[in-house]
This record gives sequence, structure tokens and C-alpha cells, in this order.
Amino acid sequence: MTITKKHLKELADIVYMAQSQAQEKIDQELATHLLTQEIKSFAKRHAKHFDESRWSDYLHKKKKAEDKPEPYKQYRLIGKKGESSIARGNTWAESEIK
Repeated sequence: MTITKKHLKELADIVYMAQSQAQEKIDQELATHLLTQEIKSFAKRHAKHFDESRWSDYLHKKKKAEDKPEPYKQYRLIGKKGESSIARGNTWAESEIK
């Protein structure tokens, strides 16, 4: 697939929307969710073999690869049912004890 000016313009619109939301100080989770939905929608329209489960797996692996424990913070290595922990496969950030 060739990326055309139309594709680049559409991506620029998505980025502009994300920047506008950041400037308006919209709830971070909501802004992230909206941006993710826009990007997935773009991929579905322009990539014939877009697979949402592969997308999610890839993002999870990427997030986990970047995730590292930080000094002077406490993390839950094992936990009760429903608690995030390293043993359950959660990231360091998700397993932080706050």
C-alpha cells in the first residue's frame, strides 16, 4: 500500500485532535481512548488485513518491554485475586503500590 497525501492529511487531523484535547485538558484516559479509536479506525480503513487482536498483543508487548521498575518505589510481586502484580503478568507500572 502506498501512503498518499490523503492518508497523511488524515493522520495530521488525528494528531491535531490529540493536541487539541491535551490543550483543553480533557481527562487523560478519555483522550487516550478517543485517540486510540481514531487510529484503529484509520488502520481498518486503509490496511486490508488489520487485526485488532494482533494490534492489542503488539501494544501490550511493546508496553511491557518499555516497563521497568523505578528506584524508591514499591511494587506488588504477588497479590490476591483482583490485585495487579508482577506474578499475574501485570506491568511494573500497573503493580506499583501507591
